[in-house]
Amino acid sequence: MSPAVKKVFEYIVGQPKLHASAEAQFAVVEYIAAAEGELAVAGTTAEHKAEVFKWVQSALAHADKADLAGAKELDATLLRTTYLASTHAVSAADVFNFVAFHPFLSGNAKSLVAQLPNVYRWFDLMQHTIPGAAEWKGAIAIDQATPVNGAAAVAPKGKAPAVAATVLATTDANEAKRQAKIAKKEAKKDAKKEAKEAKKADAAAVEAEAPAAAPAAAAPAPAKKEAKKAEQPAKKAAAPAPAAAASAELDPTRLDIRVGFIEVAEKHADAESLYVEKIAMGDDEPRTVVSGLVHHIPLDQMQKRPCVVLANLKPVAMRGVKSHAMVLCTTSEEGKVELLAPPKGSKPGDRIAFDGIEGGAGPDAVLNPKKKVFESLAPFLQTNADKVAGFVKADGTFCAMTVPAGVVVAPTVAGGLIK
Repeated sequence: MSPAVKKVFEYIVGQPKLHASAEAQFAVVEYIAAAEGELAVAGTTAEHKAEVFKWVQSALAHADKADLAGAKELDATLLRTTYLASTHAVSAADVFNFVAFHPFLSGNAKSLVAQLPNVYRWFDLMQHTIPGAAEWKGAIAIDQATPVNGAAAVAPKGKAPAVAATVLATTDANEAKRQAKIAKKEAKKDAKKEAKEAKKADAAAVEAEAPAAAPAAAAPAPAKKEAKKAEQPAKKAAAPAPAAAASAELDPTRLDIRVGFIEVAEKHADAESLYVEKIAMGDDEPRTVVSGLVHHIPLDQMQKRPCVVLANLKPVAMRGVKSHAMVLCTTSEEGKVELLAPPKGSKPGDRIAFDGIEGGAGPDAVLNPKKKVFESLAPFLQTNADKVAGFVKADGTFCAMTVPAGVVVAPTVAGGLIK
């Protein structure tokens, strides 16, 4: 099972609508792939990344309006390849298109297999390969009596046509199983290869950044030990009621959200869609942050300005530059992206609180990527009708993001998701 593919799938289906831009979506994919050490999910080379990104764009263009014409384009591509983006394993290209085309393909599974044999072979493989896909909306039964290559079943000598169809159906089922096994083997091979390549490419950078990354990445060791000791009694205690568990999972105070100030921003040397910023956020030194905002906010508007940052993400290298936080933005349904704006009078390092939420666990030293804390909270981080940023509780209560100087807002976007 691929943890990165699982997280990308959960990230996609966790969005009310796939309305964020392809650049913003792909930046999240790159972060997940790098954090999990599975670079092939986003692409291992510039050419590969461009191919995956192209298919992400295509999926977003077909979201909520996938049709036969779009499915035929997929079918033509999949005639000579098992996966999209010409990979040997599932990538973000496959996951985005699986979700985008799922309503159309699942609704026509009985009538279009003959017209779209390659698409339905791929669809069946995806629903049994992407972790959680079959459980998402239920596995769709593909009519195995239809030849996978779309040709009429020709009966071998001495056998009736019905027998020939059965033979082809059995062959197709075996092929799906074989492809799944191959995918797992290839994924393991790719992971090892990517790890070696990444280690060689980033060795010098990692060695140089290690001293600076340590204080930003985690709390002092004694604090970690104390936290583990505190957790041990809780693990031994009886399991809490489901409602209490859900409440703990949706605790926005675990996010270390702060006021930041972008001292300088420049374009990433090796990625056209990324900025590299130096942001003051209350630490001894400004942190380096990588953001996928090139196609949304002009470079001159990224200079010397306040912002809001998520400061306790695990540092991760994005195209060779290690990012130590994330700039928080809101996105409208039309895809407009804006930086959140802290109130006048606030200063770098001011911690964001949520009005109406008392107590809480407080910020994690570092959010564990495997526990998906931010991913579970992100769908409930929104701007309201008054453009105020906040968190929507399970009962619908809106809890505004606040600092002593006032509330955090978006310049113009109301009802946008924050990430």
